[in-house]
Amino acid sequence: ARVPELEVEGYEIIVPESAFDPLWERLVPEGATPAGLAAWDIARIEAGRPEWGIDMDDSTIPQEANFDELHAISYTKGCYVGQETVARVHFRGHVNRLLRGLMVSNGSVPRGATLVDAQSKPIGDVRSTAQSPRLGSIALAMVRREVEPGTTVEVIADPDVPQRTAIPAQVVRLPFPTA
Repeated sequence: ARVPELEVEGYEIIVPESAFDPLWERLVPEGATPAGLAAWDIARIEAGRPEWGIDMDDSTIPQEANFDELHAISYTKGCYVGQETVARVHFRGHVNRLLRGLMVSNGSVPRGATLVDAQSKPIGDVRSTAQSPRLGSIALAMVRREVEPGTTVEVIADPDVPQRTAIPAQVVRLPFPTA
């Protein structure tokens, strides 16, 4: 199956375990490149695609997870669970937090780390992290809506430690820039 949602040329191969080795032996000589789940996760994070249970859960409003930008919400189809909340946000309001990208220039950030602004006020948390071959250390984070792309924030791995280490990161709009 082609996986266009990751915005890279890729395919997901779903076969019985007994068929995998013979199929793979035929595909690699034809130009297939092994990737695996780690590559999938990097591509998913670069594309700004949230994953259930990591970047979002049942308390996440779809617009918080960028479902509008991903064209994953229909405002014209029939009834569905949560439709009133989704429509109300779209037509009358806004969400208070958004899934954004983080670009880290030195080091990497742990999943679950706290984001703080220049006044050390908590403004979000890190959800997914990856070491991108193209972009370096990147992450998906749920961030307060007033934090604009381009803002530098600090990532605090353990906020309870008195001598905590603050790692600077830049907030970016998703998907991550390609250049």
